[in-house]
Amino acid sequence: MTVVRNICVHHSRVWNRSFTRTSTPGLRTIDDLRSLPEGQSERLYGALTVMGYLLQGTSPGTTWTGKVRSLIESSFVALPARTVVEMGFPEHWREERLWSPSAPSGLAER
Repeated sequence: MTVVRNICVHHSRVWNRSFTRTSTPGLRTIDDLRSLPEGQSERLYGALTVMGYLLQGTSPGTTWTGKVRSLIESSFVALPARTVVEMGFPEHWREERLWSPSAPSGLAER
């Protein structure tokens, strides 16, 4: 999280950047984090997913994940020759509860 934060603060690109590999098996046991890549996560999707999970746990009712999804769908996807795969997003990421528009506020049923 610190690395992603520092990159953003210095206005560097994050969309196709590789970050320090982070082990995910323990995190993947949490239902809302099961879409993290198996083994290692080094792309932006992993960081965004963990951030969204933490925010919804500490700030129930946050709209952050919805705003991120909207930004990706309205701005990034429209770019020619660009794909969310470059950011590590899995094929069916929109169907994950964390990123679903109908996700309960704060993911209360955890």
